[in-house]
Amino acid sequence: MGIKCNFNLDRRIYWAVLVFGLTPILLEGQVPERFADLDKAMAKPDQVEWLDLKGQSIRSFPKAIFQFKNLRYLDLSDNDMTELPDQIAVFSKLEYLDVSGNRITSIPESVAGLPLLNNLRLARVPELDLGQAIPVIGRARSLRVLDLQFNNLDNLPSSILYLDQIEQLDISGNPINVLTSEFSALKSLSVLYLNDDPMFDLVSSIDVLARLPRLRELHLENDELLEVPEAMERMPALEYLYLSGNDLEKIPLSISNIRDLRYLDLQGNPIPNIQAEQYQRLLSPSVKINIGGF
Repeated sequence: MGIKCNFNLDRRIYWAVLVFGLTPILLEGQVPERFADLDKAMAKPDQVEWLDLKGQSIRSFPKAIFQFKNLRYLDLSDNDMTELPDQIAVFSKLEYLDVSGNRITSIPESVAGLPLLNNLRLARVPELDLGQAIPVIGRARSLRVLDLQFNNLDNLPSSILYLDQIEQLDISGNPINVLTSEFSALKSLSVLYLNDDPMFDLVSSIDVLARLPRLRELHLENDELLEVPEAMERMPALEYLYLSGNDLEKIPLSISNIRDLRYLDLQGNPIPNIQAEQYQRLLSPSVKINIGGF
């Protein structure tokens, strides 16, 4: 039984609640039941909107799922599947798809035809051919969130330019050294995760990052960074900058020129307290600096 609710919340808030495992709140009247057992779901096929089959040793896409025409959230992560079927296009209401931690090598063309797909999770799928997958993903025009973390990527294919509709991209945990010029085509990108990548060269990538006009949140935690380039000030929309767990002894004072900066996370860096106090004096009082301990 779902929970009745009168809150007028945005759809994105609702599905974010589902994704992070908190108590879901529905805006359209009732929270869908979460099914984690396929047999139980088959007993109520028309009621299945949220199906969570994570970590159930599934080797191939269960054909029974095709009964669930109202499916909106599908989690098949941490199984042993090698492919997604072309018939996935039947899920015209699907908004969230997680196939992380599988052995999938390609994405079927039919994924591009999912009209409501907003969030696609492809983390820890190192056998995936991104050169094939990204153009397909780019044609899913409702897609806004893409997770490609921990896929052993040492570079991004030139087809990355097809992702111009993506607003949140997670490529953390990949040994990417430099962002190429094609990356600047992601004009809608607002949130970027580049953390947990000790190979990442921020100095050589800053020109590309500065050409992302809507980037407001940048994650560079645990990248073994030794310096932050002066050119960081050229990121006009940046509001949240996460630099924790690096090897920074200082950051350029020009960072105070980032007009909309609201939060600067420097914890876990060997930055002297006296310099941290200097940053706080230079930055607007509205900017919160998290120094923490080293």
